[in-house]
Amino acid sequence: MENLVKEEISWLKQLLSNPHIGILVTDINRNIVFVNEYFCRKIGYTKEELIGQPARIFHVDANAYEKFYTDVLLHLKEGKSISIDYEVLRKDGAKRWVTISGNFLNDEKEFLWSVVDITDRVENERKLLILKERMELALSGYNAGLWEWNITDGTIYVSQEWKNMLGYEDSLFVDLSLWKEKIHPEDRGSLMQNIENAINQRETKIENIHRLQHSDGHWIWILCRATIIYEVDGSIRIVGIHTDITNQKNIEDELSAQKQKLEYLAHHDVLTDLPNRLLFHDRLEHSIEKAKRDESTLAVLFLDLDHFKEINDSFGHDTGDEVLKVVTKRFLERIRKEDTLARLGGDEFAIIMEGLKDSQDAVILAQTIVDIFKVPIILDDYSFYLSCSIGISLFPEDDDDAKNLLKYADAAMYKAKENGRNGYAFYQEEMTHAALQKVVIETELRNALQENELRVYYQLQMNAKEDAIIGMEALVRWQHAEVGFLTPDRFLSVAESSGLIVEVDRYVMKRAIAQIVAWHKEGLNPGVLALNISVQQLIKDDFVFFVKSMLRESGCKPEWLEFEVTESGLMKNPADSIKILQELNNLGIELAVDDFGTGYSSLSYLKKLPINRLKIDKSFVNDLPYDEEDVAITKAVIALAKSLNLKVIAEGVETHAQKEFLVSNGCEKIQGYLYGKPISAADMEALLLKIK
Repeated sequence: MENLVKEEISWLKQLLSNPHIGILVTDINRNIVFVNEYFCRKIGYTKEELIGQPARIFHVDANAYEKFYTDVLLHLKEGKSISIDYEVLRKDGAKRWVTISGNFLNDEKEFLWSVVDITDRVENERKLLILKERMELALSGYNAGLWEWNITDGTIYVSQEWKNMLGYEDSLFVDLSLWKEKIHPEDRGSLMQNIENAINQRETKIENIHRLQHSDGHWIWILCRATIIYEVDGSIRIVGIHTDITNQKNIEDELSAQKQKLEYLAHHDVLTDLPNRLLFHDRLEHSIEKAKRDESTLAVLFLDLDHFKEINDSFGHDTGDEVLKVVTKRFLERIRKEDTLARLGGDEFAIIMEGLKDSQDAVILAQTIVDIFKVPIILDDYSFYLSCSIGISLFPEDDDDAKNLLKYADAAMYKAKENGRNGYAFYQEEMTHAALQKVVIETELRNALQENELRVYYQLQMNAKEDAIIGMEALVRWQHAEVGFLTPDRFLSVAESSGLIVEVDRYVMKRAIAQIVAWHKEGLNPGVLALNISVQQLIKDDFVFFVKSMLRESGCKPEWLEFEVTESGLMKNPADSIKILQELNNLGIELAVDDFGTGYSSLSYLKKLPINRLKIDKSFVNDLPYDEEDVAITKAVIALAKSLNLKVIAEGVETHAQKEFLVSNGCEKIQGYLYGKPISAADMEALLLKIK
């Protein structure tokens, strides 16, 4: 008996010390004589509110209360333990489900009750039961299968409907990896990621469309709808249905393909597969908006084949269509990838050119298109000689409206026809004249390079503090056979837009370097020779190799040379420029940034450039020392050069006042008319001989 009492006391101590169990003691009259903190917290009352009160206080209603005690007394008097799932009432009116276990105390004068809150479990079971009932109802007569995946232990259950739908037996689902393998490889990753994301965010619903493999190997499109259940014990289950939507998906795909085909046909020319007028207009509007944002220029070219109607009339429309296909192919081979070519109807085409540097870009393309018709089109042993008339309008010069730009290009095309066909014209007549002049200059410049009409002139660079020659800059001039002497402003822009600037640069470099070597051999001291290098030249793959070859073949020492590159040119591709300039610097050639202050270079790049000198642009020197802004900019450039440990030289110095200002502010190296204009090699040699 004593051992039994000890065991009971030990059990009571364990029970009372458990922080997750509510303890309640009632007397024979069902009044509350003891409660612990856990019970008070769950029921919403304080101990003071409960002690001495009838236990009826937390029962839902009187009938349930009486039945509860009747069942309890019956079981306890029969010596049976009692454990009942029971709904209790909180002080705030909310209801909670608990498991109540009870026993006698003190010779059946008191009752000891343990109470465990099971509300969450009951709710989950109730929800699952409702879900199961709904699923069973939905699945009856429906092409779907029920499945359940226990994420925690990896077990999988599928209904018989699911197995019938996909033709598998239970053996498939022994291994989770086998289950995953039946998901289409293109869908597997996204499906598993969706599930993982939903669980991480504690979501309860998942919906996904993916493919599962049937037992015979073909793929079935599945609509997956599922619920994630988070159990009280921490385990996670997913319960859902798979619905076969293969037929529906096939119909949707077919309708989508038909819609895309219809949309394509609505926006493309059937014969050439080019964009039609509708799509061209849409793209032109987008191109205009982009050009507005980028503050760039675009051109619209309107193309019309000359005398094409004669082919249709003489050989029939089938032959005419074949000719148009060949013409389209030739056009596509000539335009840039970013350009839009469209067929507007009949023998009319149009092109959108974005990102023009100047109108010359449009001229180059127009001339290229005109030239493609120099080769006849041969079909069925017939040779067709065609030509093309092209009209050009420009944004923003001519207009900023898509319809107007196309209309103006059309009008310009008729000007081209009036001018004799087989050519092009701008909407603004003066631009047509300027473009034609550029074409003439380009043609004659090519000839000038072959006939050695270009001349190298030299302008002194001086130490103004000592009035001593430190070097000279090589400058190009053109001794035109008919027009006479031409300065660079007449032809260098054409050389740059046509790509001839590379040949011009190398022409000047070869002759100037040969001259500087000759002067050194004669015992003269011309100082450092400054050579202008265009950005097109700088980025040529063979430029460094060309320089090395020229140094080796001429016997010129690297320290006799300085390459000048414009600031704006360097900033077009600073990363590549740094790499190439470093190779040149490693040869021992000095490097200068020309026209500094006009190119808005980034200081972060400037400090990385392997340069030796900054050249202050003439535009900042012109009004020195009277213009406050020019004074401030010039001082800032000199200070920047010193901070970066660079030399500095000013160009365009024409007055003593400019010279004195520059010298007094730390810029002793100058170049300009104050010391002389550019002169020929013979005149420069005579000057060097005088000071020898």
